[in-house]
Amino acid sequence: MGVSDQELTGRVAIVTGAGAGIGAGIAAMLAEAGEKRGGRAITVTADVSDAHEIDALVRQTVTELGGIDILVNNVGIATTELVEDLDEEKWRGVLDVNLTGPFLCCKAVLPHSGASWRRSPASDRPELCA
Repeated sequence: MGVSDQELTGRVAIVTGAGAGIGAGIAAMLAEAGEKRGGRAITVTADVSDAHEIDALVRQTVTELGGIDILVNNVGIATTELVEDLDEEKWRGVLDVNLTGPFLCCKAVLPHSGASWRRSPASDRPELCA
């Protein structure tokens, strides 16, 4: 089920992991829908495991585009190493990106979202999700 361009009118979204893969596809779809309606997009690079970088990303987004309506916590990393070969530092890196990153993004975005995990009136889908 897709989202109509009209549902995205005037919305501001942050998509983590937008540099490649699924995140790039989501960001491209949102940018295209916004462009059709006279919107614009910005690119901000940040390490989702670093609270200071996430705060800067959110600040820049709010400053340049207004509030934040949509958060897509898409970024994720994996390792193909066997457990017996995986060192703790690399494992913690995976956890920092895949678990701590979405937590930090949600925490930073919520004060700028205009609501706390509100539901869209058009559906039962959350407007912000992890």
